[in-house]
Amino acid sequence: MMKNVEKVAEDLYLIKQPLEDIFTGVTVIIGGKSVGVVDTGLETTPTEYILPLLSELGHEPGKIDWAVNTHSHDDHILGNRLLKEKTNAKIAVHELDAEAVGMVDLKLKDGDAIKLGERLFRIVHTPGHTAGSICLYDEKSQTLLTGDSVQGRGVEEGQVFLTATKEEYVRSMKRLLTLKISTVVLAHPYRPFRKAVVTGEEPKEIILQSIDAVEAQAM
Repeated sequence: MMKNVEKVAEDLYLIKQPLEDIFTGVTVIIGGKSVGVVDTGLETTPTEYILPLLSELGHEPGKIDWAVNTHSHDDHILGNRLLKEKTNAKIAVHELDAEAVGMVDLKLKDGDAIKLGERLFRIVHTPGHTAGSICLYDEKSQTLLTGDSVQGRGVEEGQVFLTATKEEYVRSMKRLLTLKISTVVLAHPYRPFRKAVVTGEEPKEIILQSIDAVEAQAM
């Protein structure tokens, strides 16, 4: 397996795009006929990581049909342009972040479904980090891809970054607690676990830690 890639499941891979002293997660979902990507990283992430990973796994770039952005921040979307140029990918993002992202082919809403690889994900709108932040929930495998929606105690202790209100963020986290979750894939190595893939009892714990951290944080 190529450097900076973690295999989460047989069809799901997490690319850890280096970003200063941490990383930004880019998730690749492999299907028989198509490939989906969640977040596209930095400008060079497609050519340095996404396409080489596909090649290593024996798949052509043209199999990528969708790239979903979890929100509009640069380290999650700057690869959009190059990915569209190199593949058949269309860009999907929540409607509230669509203007900031640009080049959007599909504006998502809460409750929408999108097929990535062989998995069907439901869009869960989780405002807080941005107004249009989303999670992608695969009910069958109880897998949740969170982008920066779930921040635990932050990359640095107690630093939870919000553009929406504290109350909106807490509501979003409490909503996630109602889902059956076995695996959470985070976009950064958030505390307290300092890793991007959390399983077992850890998903509930990091969501609860997210609530505790933001409620204790001066806004």
